[in-house]
Amino acid sequence: MTPVAQRLSQLLDLPVSTVSDCIGTAVEKAADNLKGGEILLLENIRFYPQEEANDPSFAQALAKPADIYVDDAFGTAHRAHAS
Repeated sequence: MTPVAQRLSQLLDLPVSTVSDCIGTAVEKAADNLKGGEILLLENIRFYPQEEANDPSFAQALAKPADIYVDDAFGTAHRAHAS
């Protein structure tokens, strides 16, 4: 995600950080430390078996630190996955 974050930061002229996970304390800490106008990119949720298993606790963990969720795979939005 680092190359994506770097390019996005250049395009938007805003700080963009990354975390190599999509749930857990590292994500929560990074989200808590964001300042106004900053962006945080998380790891791809497709790497987690709980996503395809439609695990409700995984969905809750994804939602916990977030104000906004961006689904960049609209063609798969119909699937019964946790996100």
